[in-house]
Amino acid sequence: MRHGELDLAVRPVLPIAGGDVLTCRPLWHEPLVAVVAADARPIGGVFRLADLANRPLITVGENTGSGPEHHQTPLAFEQAGISPNVVFHTNRPQTMVAMVRRGIAVGVTNALDMTTANTAGVHLVPISDLPSGREVALWWRTDRTPSTAHDAVRALVAECGPPDFSGLDRSR
Repeated sequence: MRHGELDLAVRPVLPIAGGDVLTCRPLWHEPLVAVVAADARPIGGVFRLADLANRPLITVGENTGSGPEHHQTPLAFEQAGISPNVVFHTNRPQTMVAMVRRGIAVGVTNALDMTTANTAGVHLVPISDLPSGREVALWWRTDRTPSTAHDAVRALVAECGPPDFSGLDRSR
């Protein structure tokens, strides 16, 4: 978006898109979830971030730095004052599920990712003490005059509402 190839985008607020010609309207907040192998469900059905800190973790994103490029998962641990044991990063939900299913690590990702993946053989477990989740927004450029179509798409996206995460606790 910064370079002008797109007029509109639905994307997370983090990592920050950057640039003074971009603005956004928040659309929804979603939780982060732990993705665990079928035999690794926690007692009580939820994890705390501290429960996950010493386990090998797979997270979403390529960057563990701080600042505007920060992703939600490392930020959640950072805000809780915890240094996680991240062993792998991926941008593909199905890759995370496959690695978790094989027992390589525990996944931590956003809820929307898991609605798009085949979660057979894993459990999605809520994380109870998150200082933040993931905020998704509609982004657009402010340095151009929007077209009628642009305004219509913005209005339509805003009317759609958040995704349904009610199936998030499914176990397979």
